[in-house]
Amino acid sequence: MDQYYNLAPNQIDIYMEQILHGDSPLYNIGGYLKIKGVLQQDLLEKAIQRIIKENNALRIMLSPGSPLPKQIIYQHIDFSLKTIDFSGECNSTQCCINWLQKEFTKPFKLLENPLFSYVLLISSNEEYYILHKYHHIIADGWTTMLIVQQMALFY
Repeated sequence: MDQYYNLAPNQIDIYMEQILHGDSPLYNIGGYLKIKGVLQQDLLEKAIQRIIKENNALRIMLSPGSPLPKQIIYQHIDFSLKTIDFSGECNSTQCCINWLQKEFTKPFKLLENPLFSYVLLISSNEEYYILHKYHHIIADGWTTMLIVQQMALFY
């Protein structure tokens, strides 16, 4: 059964700041991983699915409430790894970097949406980039480091 909770005090602060700054990416955290060598996309997707399953914070979505939203911890979130193939581009590495920079500046839609994003970019058959982006309301820098470690372990 999905669980509903009030926002914690630090989440209220982050939520209010995000509302004040509108479409600012101020509270986006995470980054990207560069992978050299052969990557098995299906195993990566399964690793991320396991990370989502084992980390309650990644299954949090905000639901409208009054005066503040509630957070819902879903038991399950369907996840498919989005993949973008830049390998046919002239400078595929630069195309990947440009896309990552642009994507990282897009703010999250706070209500009734996942507060994380994973995207696999293909630069070549031996160079990949993985975007891992989170809203600060569900994760901090320490969390992102732990998730990267889990990704490596589960892969």
